[in-house]
Amino acid sequence: MSEPLSQDNFDYTQFDKDTSLFLQGEAGKIKGLLTQTIESIVEIGSRLIEVKTSLQHGQYRQWLHSEFEMSIRTADNFTRVAKCFNDANFSELDIAKSALYLLAAPSVPDEAREEALDVAKNERVSQRKATEIIEAHKNSSTEESSPIPPTQKVKTGKRHRRKETKEKSKDPTSRSTSRKDLQVAKGEVWGLGRYHRLFCGDATSQKFQRLIPEDISLVIYFPDDVSGWPTSIPGNVKTVWSFYTALDDFHLDHLRENLESCISGTTDPGETIAMLGLPHPSLFILIEQLEVSCICAEADPNICTDAVTAWTLTTKRKAKRVIH
Repeated sequence: MSEPLSQDNFDYTQFDKDTSLFLQGEAGKIKGLLTQTIESIVEIGSRLIEVKTSLQHGQYRQWLHSEFEMSIRTADNFTRVAKCFNDANFSELDIAKSALYLLAAPSVPDEAREEALDVAKNERVSQRKATEIIEAHKNSSTEESSPIPPTQKVKTGKRHRRKETKEKSKDPTSRSTSRKDLQVAKGEVWGLGRYHRLFCGDATSQKFQRLIPEDISLVIYFPDDVSGWPTSIPGNVKTVWSFYTALDDFHLDHLRENLESCISGTTDPGETIAMLGLPHPSLFILIEQLEVSCICAEADPNICTDAVTAWTLTTKRKAKRVIH
């Protein structure tokens, strides 16, 4: 995502006195921490998280550039480290900064982070060592199943999805990667990793509406017919994107390109989007790569189950039922 640099000096006069003093104070503290050791990374990330909650969409990016000439991606490295390693005692660990950033990436399994911290108690964990640990965990169960092919065709209409489900049920190999403990039922909420939620049910239900946070940057809607349009959108949503096609030969690659362009162009990393409908189970993996959080509603339990299975096998990260 390109970095809009509209001005060199951040305008603190647009805020009330307390907010202005807070932002300027945090900027000074972070500048001091930037010159210090690896122990400061978590503190920088924690402070950036607090600052971001005090600013509106777009202001955070401008503040980062004005105060530190820091890109949103660099800031996101700090905040991910803070979220992943907040409890780590780095005074007892020998680990490179580059390794720490690598281990904090969303696609890294929690087990790989735990192993890296254990290794760092006795030997140096360099970027190369961290890469070896991550790859070992990602490859440990690749023989269980292959990821869903990226060239699969996507069907978005209700009629098409019903047909696709029937075809899968006839194929004895299509469910070979499913597990009983990953079967999704109507009304359930599943957590995919730390940041995503999948609700199996109608998007208009109160249970799903309670999942949506106050601040949401983007709503993506996949209607079942050409006249469909979301009827209940939170008032503070900044962007709504709706997509429908009745084409049988529409490929997943094209949808992924459009979806990636929409998310990258309207959100910052770490923000939350809502997705009403899930035309293909692999889309959660794309959303994870774009570093946004997603709250999704999909009425078909089979599609939800496929999404949970694809997530688990591809990312090697946990998916579990969430009690609400």
